[in-house]
Amino acid sequence: MVNKCMQIFIILLSLSLLGAVGLSFSSVKGKTPSDPQPSRLTGYPTWRTKIKDFDPNRDDAVGFLSITLMVIAGIIGLKTVRNPPTKPKLVTHFYTVSDDSDRDPTGVPTLGFNTLLIFYNWITALTILTSLVIDLGKLWSVIGVLHNTAEITILVLLGNGGRIRNSNFFAWILTYILSVVSICIFADWPVDAAFF
Repeated sequence: MVNKCMQIFIILLSLSLLGAVGLSFSSVKGKTPSDPQPSRLTGYPTWRTKIKDFDPNRDDAVGFLSITLMVIAGIIGLKTVRNPPTKPKLVTHFYTVSDDSDRDPTGVPTLGFNTLLIFYNWITALTILTSLVIDLGKLWSVIGVLHNTAEITILVLLGNGGRIRNSNFFAWILTYILSVVSICIFADWPVDAAFF
Protein backbone atom coordinates (compact mmCIF):
# COMPACT_ATOMS: atom_id res chain seq x y z
CA MET A 1 0.00 0.00 0.00
CA VAL A 2 2.84 2.37 0.87
CA ASN A 3 4.52 1.70 -2.50
CA LYS A 4 1.30 2.51 -4.41
CA CYS A 5 0.82 5.76 -2.48
CA MET A 6 4.44 6.74 -3.11
CA GLN A 7 4.08 5.97 -6.83
CA ILE A 8 0.92 8.07 -7.08
CA PHE A 9 2.62 10.91 -5.20
CA ILE A 10 5.64 10.82 -7.54
CA ILE A 11 3.41 10.75 -10.63
CA LEU A 12 1.36 13.71 -9.38
CA LEU A 13 4.51 15.62 -8.44
CA SER A 14 6.03 14.94 -11.87
CA LEU A 15 2.87 16.07 -13.65
CA SER A 16 2.67 19.26 -11.59
CA LEU A 17 6.33 20.07 -12.31
CA LEU A 18 5.75 19.41 -16.00
CA GLY A 19 2.74 21.72 -15.92
CA ALA A 20 4.75 24.43 -14.15
CA VAL A 21 7.48 24.20 -16.79
CA GLY A 22 4.86 24.39 -19.55
CA LEU A 23 3.27 27.46 -17.99
CA SER A 24 6.65 29.14 -17.64
CA PHE A 25 7.12 29.06 -21.42
CA SER A 26 4.10 31.31 -21.95
CA SER A 27 5.60 34.04 -19.75
CA VAL A 28 8.95 34.13 -21.58
CA LYS A 29 9.14 36.73 -24.34
CA GLY A 30 11.99 35.53 -26.53
CA LYS A 31 12.77 36.22 -30.13
CA THR A 32 11.93 33.69 -32.82
CA PRO A 33 14.94 31.73 -34.00
CA SER A 34 16.41 32.86 -37.29
CA ASP A 35 16.10 30.79 -40.41
CA PRO A 36 17.84 27.42 -40.26
CA GLN A 37 21.26 27.08 -41.88
CA PRO A 38 21.68 24.62 -44.76
CA SER A 39 23.69 21.43 -44.29
CA ARG A 40 27.26 21.68 -45.56
CA LEU A 41 26.96 18.41 -47.50
CA THR A 42 23.33 17.97 -48.56
CA GLY A 43 22.12 21.59 -48.60
CA TYR A 44 18.92 20.60 -46.75
CA PRO A 45 17.72 22.96 -44.01
CA THR A 46 19.04 21.93 -40.60
CA TRP A 47 18.06 22.61 -37.00
CA ARG A 48 21.02 24.95 -36.57
CA THR A 49 20.76 28.68 -36.75
CA LYS A 50 23.57 31.08 -37.45
CA ILE A 51 25.95 31.18 -34.49
CA LYS A 52 28.48 33.96 -34.14
CA ASP A 53 32.11 32.73 -34.30
CA PHE A 54 31.04 29.11 -34.89
CA ASP A 55 33.93 26.94 -36.10
CA PRO A 56 32.64 23.77 -37.81
CA ASN A 57 36.18 22.35 -37.78
CA ARG A 58 36.15 22.21 -33.96
CA ASP A 59 32.66 20.75 -33.94
CA ASP A 60 33.72 18.01 -36.38
CA ALA A 61 36.91 17.26 -34.40
CA VAL A 62 34.99 16.79 -31.14
CA GLY A 63 32.43 14.61 -32.91
CA PHE A 64 35.12 12.48 -34.52
CA LEU A 65 36.92 12.07 -31.18
CA SER A 66 33.64 10.96 -29.57
CA ILE A 67 33.00 8.43 -32.34
CA THR A 68 36.52 7.01 -32.04
CA LEU A 69 36.28 6.58 -28.26
CA MET A 70 32.81 5.02 -28.49
CA VAL A 71 33.88 2.49 -31.11
CA ILE A 72 36.94 1.50 -29.05
CA ALA A 73 34.84 1.20 -25.88
CA GLY A 74 32.25 -0.84 -27.80
CA ILE A 75 34.91 -3.28 -29.05
CA ILE A 76 36.30 -3.74 -25.54
CA GLY A 77 32.77 -4.18 -24.16
CA LEU A 78 31.85 -6.69 -26.87
CA LYS A 79 34.91 -8.80 -26.02
CA THR A 80 33.87 -8.76 -22.37
CA VAL A 81 30.25 -9.71 -23.11
CA ARG A 82 31.17 -12.47 -25.57
CA ASN A 83 33.66 -13.98 -23.11
CA PRO A 84 31.99 -13.54 -19.71
CA PRO A 85 33.81 -14.47 -16.51
CA THR A 86 33.75 -18.16 -15.73
CA LYS A 87 33.51 -17.68 -11.97
CA PRO A 88 29.89 -17.06 -10.91
CA LYS A 89 31.04 -14.55 -8.27
CA LEU A 90 32.41 -12.28 -11.01
CA VAL A 91 29.11 -12.08 -12.94
CA THR A 92 27.03 -9.09 -11.88
CA HIS A 93 23.28 -9.40 -11.31
CA PHE A 94 20.21 -7.20 -11.00
CA TYR A 95 18.48 -7.66 -7.67
CA THR A 96 14.97 -6.46 -7.05
CA VAL A 97 13.45 -5.66 -3.70
CA SER A 98 10.00 -7.13 -3.43
CA ASP A 99 7.16 -6.20 -1.11
CA ASP A 100 7.48 -9.64 0.50
CA SER A 101 10.53 -9.31 2.76
CA ASP A 102 10.59 -13.07 3.49
CA ARG A 103 11.26 -13.94 -0.12
CA ASP A 104 14.83 -14.80 -1.07
CA PRO A 105 15.96 -12.36 -3.77
CA THR A 106 17.09 -13.91 -7.00
CA GLY A 107 19.28 -11.96 -9.34
CA VAL A 108 19.12 -11.58 -13.09
CA PRO A 109 22.52 -11.69 -14.82
CA THR A 110 23.40 -8.38 -16.48
CA LEU A 111 24.94 -9.85 -19.64
CA GLY A 112 21.92 -8.89 -21.76
CA PHE A 113 21.90 -5.43 -20.22
CA ASN A 114 25.62 -5.05 -20.92
CA THR A 115 24.97 -6.02 -24.55
CA LEU A 116 22.30 -3.31 -24.69
CA LEU A 117 24.82 -0.79 -23.34
CA ILE A 118 27.22 -1.74 -26.15
CA PHE A 119 24.39 -1.33 -28.67
CA TYR A 120 23.61 2.06 -27.13
CA ASN A 121 27.27 3.03 -27.39
CA TRP A 122 27.40 2.14 -31.08
CA ILE A 123 24.04 3.72 -31.93
CA THR A 124 25.30 6.91 -30.26
CA ALA A 125 28.44 6.77 -32.42
CA LEU A 126 26.24 6.27 -35.50
CA THR A 127 24.05 9.19 -34.43
CA ILE A 128 27.08 11.48 -34.09
CA LEU A 129 28.49 10.29 -37.42
CA THR A 130 25.15 10.96 -39.09
CA SER A 131 25.02 14.43 -37.53
CA LEU A 132 28.50 15.14 -38.94
CA VAL A 133 27.56 13.92 -42.43
CA ILE A 134 24.01 15.24 -42.90
CA ASP A 135 23.74 17.62 -39.91
CA LEU A 136 20.87 17.80 -37.42
CA GLY A 137 17.51 18.05 -39.11
CA LYS A 138 14.48 16.15 -40.41
CA LEU A 139 16.63 13.59 -42.21
CA TRP A 140 18.75 13.04 -39.09
CA SER A 141 15.70 12.48 -36.86
CA VAL A 142 15.26 8.98 -38.35
CA ILE A 143 18.62 7.92 -36.83
CA GLY A 144 18.37 10.17 -33.75
CA VAL A 145 15.17 8.47 -32.61
CA LEU A 146 17.03 5.14 -32.40
CA HIS A 147 19.39 6.72 -29.88
CA ASN A 148 16.41 7.91 -27.81
CA THR A 149 14.81 4.45 -28.05
CA ALA A 150 17.96 2.79 -26.70
CA GLU A 151 17.91 5.24 -23.77
CA ILE A 152 14.27 4.43 -23.03
CA THR A 153 15.00 0.70 -23.13
CA ILE A 154 17.92 1.11 -20.71
CA LEU A 155 15.70 3.04 -18.29
CA VAL A 156 12.95 0.41 -18.50
CA LEU A 157 15.44 -2.38 -17.83
CA LEU A 158 16.90 -0.50 -14.86
CA GLY A 159 13.44 0.12 -13.45
CA ASN A 160 12.28 -3.48 -13.90
CA GLY A 161 15.26 -5.35 -12.51
CA GLY A 162 16.83 -6.22 -15.86
CA ARG A 163 13.72 -7.64 -17.50
CA ILE A 164 11.06 -6.38 -19.85
CA ARG A 165 7.99 -7.60 -18.03
CA ASN A 166 5.32 -6.62 -20.52
CA SER A 167 5.09 -7.64 -24.17
CA ASN A 168 3.30 -4.34 -24.90
CA PHE A 169 6.66 -2.57 -24.43
CA PHE A 170 7.65 -3.27 -28.03
CA ALA A 171 4.35 -1.89 -29.32
CA TRP A 172 4.91 1.28 -27.26
CA ILE A 173 8.46 1.61 -28.63
CA LEU A 174 7.21 1.24 -32.21
CA THR A 175 4.48 3.80 -31.56
CA TYR A 176 7.07 6.16 -30.06
CA ILE A 177 9.42 5.82 -33.05
CA LEU A 178 6.67 6.33 -35.65
CA SER A 179 5.06 9.28 -33.85
CA VAL A 180 8.34 11.15 -33.19
CA VAL A 181 9.63 10.70 -36.74
CA SER A 182 6.24 11.58 -38.25
CA ILE A 183 5.92 14.78 -36.23
CA CYS A 184 9.52 15.76 -37.05
CA ILE A 185 8.92 15.16 -40.76
CA PHE A 186 5.61 16.98 -41.07
CA ALA A 187 6.06 19.85 -38.57
CA ASP A 188 7.59 23.10 -39.79
CA TRP A 189 10.67 24.85 -38.39
CA PRO A 190 11.21 25.42 -35.39
CA VAL A 191 8.46 23.13 -34.04
CA ASP A 192 10.14 20.00 -35.42
CA ALA A 193 13.45 20.74 -33.67
CA ALA A 194 11.74 21.73 -30.41
CA PHE A 195 9.59 18.59 -30.43
CA PHE A 196 12.51 16.25 -31.01
